[in-house]
Parts: sequence; structure tokens; C-alpha cells
Amino acid sequence: MLLVSHAALSLCRRVIEPVVVPIVAEGWSAVLEKEGFALRSPMQHRPAMEAAINEIPKVGLRAAADLLLATAPAVGVPLSQSWEQLLRQISGSQPND
Repeated sequence: MLLVSHAALSLCRRVIEPVVVPIVAEGWSAVLEKEGFALRSPMQHRPAMEAAINEIPKVGLRAAADLLLATAPAVGVPLSQSWEQLLRQISGSQPND
């Protein structure tokens, strides 16, 4: 999350994004491939995670933020309101009301 937030807020985003985003995607791809059994409700969360990973080559950091939003409930980590708001802002998604 820190990598994504720092890249999004950096004046060097165009330089940092191509480095950071593949790291996030590769890490979560490995989790889905090798440790998907450890996720909470994998059948529920896996499609959103895979969709975000598939979008990464097209939209970069926005998809990485979507991926982090999708992974939080899958690993049982509640995001603080400020983290969720920041990730939604980066991804361009609207909060769930």
C-alpha cells in the first residue's frame, strides 16, 4: 500500500509507476497461484483480484489500487477510512454507500 500511495502522490509518478505496479501485480499473482487457499472466501474475492491484475497493463497504478481494495477483505485486513479513501481516489472508484 505504501508503494502505491507514494507512487501516486509523487511528482515522479511516471518514472516510479512502471517499477512499482509490476511488483504489486507479481506479488498478488503469486498469492493467487500458490496460496489462494489461505484467502478468506477465495471464491468471492478471487474474481475481483484477478480482474484488477488483468487491468494493470492497461491502467497501471489505478488497477493496483483496485487490487489492494479487493485484497483487503480477502486477507482479513480492514482498511482504515483514510486508506480506503486514498486507494479509491487513486483508482478513480466511488465509495460504496
